[in-house]
Amino acid sequence: MTTRERILAVLDYQPYDRLPILHFGFLERTIQRWRDEGHLTAEEARDALQGDGSPGEDALSRKLGFDGNYHRVFGPDMRIRPAFPGKLLEELPDGRRKYLNGWGNVLMWSPLNQSIPAEVDHLLKGRAEWDAEFRWRLEFQPERVTQASVNCGGVYKPFGDGGCEWLMGPRDEAVLLHCGSLYGALRDYMGVVGLSLLIADDEPLLDEMLEVNADLAYRCAEAALESGATFDIAHFWEDICFKNGPLVNPRLFHAKVGPHYKRITDLCAQHGIRLVSLDCDGLIDELIPTWLDHGVNVMFPIEVGTWAASFAPWRQKYGRELRGVGGLDKRVFQHDYAAVDAEIERLKPIVELGGYIPCSDHWLEEAHRVLRAHLGLELPDPARASPSHPAVQAVLLTAELLFRFWGSRDPPRAVGAVAGLEPAFLRGALRAAAMCHAPWPPSLALRVLQQAEQELRPPRRLRAEDGAVRNAACEVLGEAWSRYDPDGLTELHRRLYGPTTEGGWWAAEWLRAAHWGLTARARIAACLALAAEAMRDE
Repeated sequence: MTTRERILAVLDYQPYDRLPILHFGFLERTIQRWRDEGHLTAEEARDALQGDGSPGEDALSRKLGFDGNYHRVFGPDMRIRPAFPGKLLEELPDGRRKYLNGWGNVLMWSPLNQSIPAEVDHLLKGRAEWDAEFRWRLEFQPERVTQASVNCGGVYKPFGDGGCEWLMGPRDEAVLLHCGSLYGALRDYMGVVGLSLLIADDEPLLDEMLEVNADLAYRCAEAALESGATFDIAHFWEDICFKNGPLVNPRLFHAKVGPHYKRITDLCAQHGIRLVSLDCDGLIDELIPTWLDHGVNVMFPIEVGTWAASFAPWRQKYGRELRGVGGLDKRVFQHDYAAVDAEIERLKPIVELGGYIPCSDHWLEEAHRVLRAHLGLELPDPARASPSHPAVQAVLLTAELLFRFWGSRDPPRAVGAVAGLEPAFLRGALRAAAMCHAPWPPSLALRVLQQAEQELRPPRRLRAEDGAVRNAACEVLGEAWSRYDPDGLTELHRRLYGPTTEGGWWAAEWLRAAHWGLTARARIAACLALAAEAMRDE
């Protein structure tokens, strides 16, 4: 069976030879790290970041053993057109930037943030801005469909110039038809607070905005379907929930947005599309009845989160009419194979219910251990640093958690946490190791390295006769420094060890290591060796 046949068979409760092995994309920093460590070429990394279901991402999927990304979507342009001209509004001394984006949002970008930037303001505030700047940008034009790109078996073509014909023919991949965002898009334009207050401030305007936005989605879907192109699943995007529930009143959503879903899902049914999926993160339970009542029958990505979302209770409540894709907690890959096995065992009974495909519940993070094993990046067991010393194990595991969870999200917090560790030698080693884990800005990276260097300098902390410790320090500090200042390796060595004959040999080793590149395993092993030695010295 093909991947397309497997996906449709599972969701249709039909026999299949095996489950399709699907994912939902990769964080940018994951791709960048694999590139930096030499496991992807610069070209492979660039192509892998083209987007969900792109040719470059398909190549990475095959390399890692996946059948593909479930989110392989043909998407007509259903957003404001033309977009607002983006511009930089302010650059702050700490590197943060305030800018206007194409949707009319004023955002604050931080070099330390790998996720969604903070929303500061929105151009759309009410009737005046809607009439002057937004409504006309949401009018239908055929180019919204004909100019949209189609991944035609590894080559992008415009829908109106080869893409439509490709979608008419046989293919191995399931292709979803994006049918828009009926509420989430308006939230993007106006903000959660502004759109939430609109029901009280100007209900007729809210109704008009919903109608105009939904009509654009309908007409784009209609044009794609009437072209003769074939699609396997219709698909909506919303992202209108968070960890405690919806960002919209469920009763309002049912009454005002539900009918717009029904109009589009009826259109899809007329063209033979019986599966309609919806991408919404967060705790979505209170909105499922609206979606199911109005023709949406596949939930995705079933983000597990702190609220422990699962497909099982939904199936028990709604029966076989509800399907699901996702629900595999991506966080288990930050641990070990036992954790992955336990997650698979947890999902087996749900798979047996039918109509459900396990899939990582969002982008795969940098610490994804199973994927790292595919690339030869398995992490060593921290306990091997000094198995006989429980204190060493506790400190090392704590440090690993610090940098795995904080180093990639909040480097200053990670530095602050490590600053409280004793001894100073261990503190410096861990700070240096953090450089190898997180994509820090060069300016911050150099400051932290310099602090680590100062704490590693005292001769009493590095015994001249202990070559193993010196070698470990060389690997950790030398490789970390080389990421930002290769020419400074020799000078770094001179300041740390002095101009001895033996020191000259170590400097050469640093340069060799920087030239060939050290693996993540070598860097982490060096960090653990340093930490264990420091604890024994104490």
